[in-house]
Amino acid sequence: MEPVLPPVLEYGAPPLRGTIPLRPPQPPPPLQHHRWGTPLVIIGSGLLGAALIAMVAIRLLQAGATVQTPTHITQQIALTGVRPVAAAPPAAGVAAETQVSFPAKTSVVDIEVNSGAAAGQAPVQVAVALGDPAETIIQNAYVLNPTGDTVIPLTPPGAAFAPGDYTVTISYRGALLGSTAFAVH
Repeated sequence: MEPVLPPVLEYGAPPLRGTIPLRPPQPPPPLQHHRWGTPLVIIGSGLLGAALIAMVAIRLLQAGATVQTPTHITQQIALTGVRPVAAAPPAAGVAAETQVSFPAKTSVVDIEVNSGAAAGQAPVQVAVALGDPAETIIQNAYVLNPTGDTVIPLTPPGAAFAPGDYTVTISYRGALLGSTAFAVH
């Protein structure tokens, strides 16, 4: 091997300069997959957190606004009778007598519903129909008395019940719970 000799400078010749410019070194550019990753992660997790908080808030607001359906609804409601409107309430402890026939022009017919002591949770549908084929003339919702005995006054759409045979049905969510009949002559 031979040693490399330094170049010989001639008198009056310009000094030798390197071909590499003398600039301060700069860091290399970031890799493409690192350039936007951190801000996207921060923005994405912030949006995900805001969506989660909004869903929880909506769920809590809806839970306070809804009415819970009772879990125990009695299925044993039996009509104990149909009776005319009493001018005065019966004496304490005396049950009204069942009456199934009423005079013409009767304006109110009461039905007494005995449901045991488990009633009062949700409304039942009471429908009154006239004749055969049956034509519904009254259909209302009633909440039964929690004591077990409820008196429901039935008033026809006109001034009085027309002569004929009537059926009364009580249902809950479409299931028939009880029925009775009366006549107006």
